[in-house]
Amino acid sequence: MPKVKREVKKAEAVRWMKILGVNSDVIELFKKKDIVMSCSGITGAITPLDDLLLKQQIREFEQQWDDLVYLVVRTPSSFGWLDSLLFVDNYEDEWELVRKDLSDGYVLTWTINQDNPICSDMGSIVVRRTNSGGLIRLA
Repeated sequence: MPKVKREVKKAEAVRWMKILGVNSDVIELFKKKDIVMSCSGITGAITPLDDLLLKQQIREFEQQWDDLVYLVVRTPSSFGWLDSLLFVDNYEDEWELVRKDLSDGYVLTWTINQDNPICSDMGSIVVRRTNSGGLIRLA
C-alpha cells in the first residue's frame, strides 16, 4: 500500500470534519496549527487536549500506523473512560465510502479504554453533532 502524504490526509480530515458538522473554529485550528481538539462527555463540549497521556497515545498511534488523528471523542462508559481517536488512514481508494459513512454518523476510530487498556479496539462508532459543533458518541 502506498503511503499517502500527510498534507493529503490533512486535507481529507478537514473535509471529513466538515461532513460531520464540526465547529468551524475547531476545523481552522486543525487546518492552520495542527491542533487536535476533543469533544468531551455527554454534552460534546469542545475542549483543548490537555491530557499529556492522551497526547502521547495519539503520537504513538500515528507513528505506529502512519495515520492522522484529527479529533478525539471522550466518553464515560460503564466499562471505562473511552477516548475515540478519529483518524484518516492510508486507504485513499476507500475514502469515498468513508465520506458516505460519515454523513450517516459512522466514524472509524481507534478507541482507547483508559481504565482497561486491554479493551481498546479499532472499529466504527456512531456519533451525533451537537448544537455547538461538537460530537457525542451514541454507540
